[in-house]
Amino acid sequence: MRIALPILTSLLISAPVFAADAPPPTLKTSGSIETVIEADRAAFSFDVHATGKTLPDAVAKGRKNASDIVAALRQIGLEEGDIRIGSFFTNEEYRQGFLSQSREYSINLTIRIETAKLALVEPAIMTVFQMNPASVSGVTFSLHDYEDAKFNALKLAAKKARQKAEMLAETTGAKLGRVLKVTESAPPGSYRSYAYPNPFNAVSNPTVEASPSNGGTDFADIFSQAMKLSASVEVEYELLPVEEKGAK
Repeated sequence: MRIALPILTSLLISAPVFAADAPPPTLKTSGSIETVIEADRAAFSFDVHATGKTLPDAVAKGRKNASDIVAALRQIGLEEGDIRIGSFFTNEEYRQGFLSQSREYSINLTIRIETAKLALVEPAIMTVFQMNPASVSGVTFSLHDYEDAKFNALKLAAKKARQKAEMLAETTGAKLGRVLKVTESAPPGSYRSYAYPNPFNAVSNPTVEASPSNGGTDFADIFSQAMKLSASVEVEYELLPVEEKGAK
């Protein structure tokens, strides 16, 4: 028993020390921001379709059709780097008649246009459409330097989170301590490059989201260049009591 008593006493004396070391309360807040920015790149694609009795014949016709369209696009100011082949497919078809059969080959060539010359988007689509492509896609606007724009948005979101935390701490009679944890959260639609309907395709009820850049939803603004960028940050702070006046 003489050995056990000192051990028991030691345990009883040490217990309050663990309680004093308990972590302080924390405060979790978040800040979010959504802003409309101007895109600096645009993209669309079109398909060229051709058929022939032999595969080389179909390829030659498709190459000729595509080359004619590309030459016309170069004429309006698009550069070689703005035009690239997206995909190439071939197909062989058999046609069986009552007394005869035939074979036909077809090719489909997708050409993608991606350019920083936004003023050429509308004339480029008009040029392509006038040369009877198989189809033309809608226009997609994007941002080349996305990381810088997102960095600035995150700074504003973090500032909002801090302001909210300071307000909550002051209102509840406390003050903020250290930052314990910071998390970047991705809100829905944190980055969208809008794809607008192509007015030269068969579309119904084409709409464009209103923005400061286009001033409304007029059909003439189908080539709007507005985009939305969102950022959200979650921050956890240490929450400390406010010292009373006169306290040492």
